[in-house]
Amino acid sequence: MYVYPREGLMPDESTDLVAVQAALAPIESGSQTLRWAAERPWRTQTHVWTDHGIVTIDLHDLNASWTKKVVDRVAEIAERLDAGGVVFVTGRGRHSIGVPVLRQVVGGRLVRFERERGWRQRDIGSGRLLLVVNEERIPKRYREGTPLWIAGFFVAFVAAAAWSLPVEVGVPLLAAAGWFTWAVRRASRSADRPVGEE
Repeated sequence: MYVYPREGLMPDESTDLVAVQAALAPIESGSQTLRWAAERPWRTQTHVWTDHGIVTIDLHDLNASWTKKVVDRVAEIAERLDAGGVVFVTGRGRHSIGVPVLRQVVGGRLVRFERERGWRQRDIGSGRLLLVVNEERIPKRYREGTPLWIAGFFVAFVAAAAWSLPVEVGVPLLAAAGWFTWAVRRASRSADRPVGEE
């Protein structure tokens, strides 16, 4: 059983980063058998880092078999991570023949964790999948909900459309966009409040 570290950290290292790197140390040594490992080795120092308060694991330079092992090793310690989750970088699959292999492997594992453990997974774009173990601890940028920039884009688009439409259509359209923006902002504010606070 892996012991989660709490003491003796360097100032720029989080306990989550140290824990994940330690849990993945066997992957680093074992993946050296991959045929491309001499040119592109997978290392915890180069492929595991903290980004916006959450550990990010780049799965490039691994094959499907080693990727499964990474996800399973992380799942063993995931509930103890302070950030409440982990980001897996699978890439977009440009080097895969057919479907993106690493994305399919990670996505399949995360769906299984959703069913078996009640965890959540999200596609956060750019070939990245987020595993959410504890929604309350996950950094704000990764919480569920509509980001405000999407609401802003929507309002700008609707305003441009309303400008080009007759007044009897444009004004109600602008009113609907304003209501939508207000509803999104209200929902995001209430999500940020501690439980029980009105």
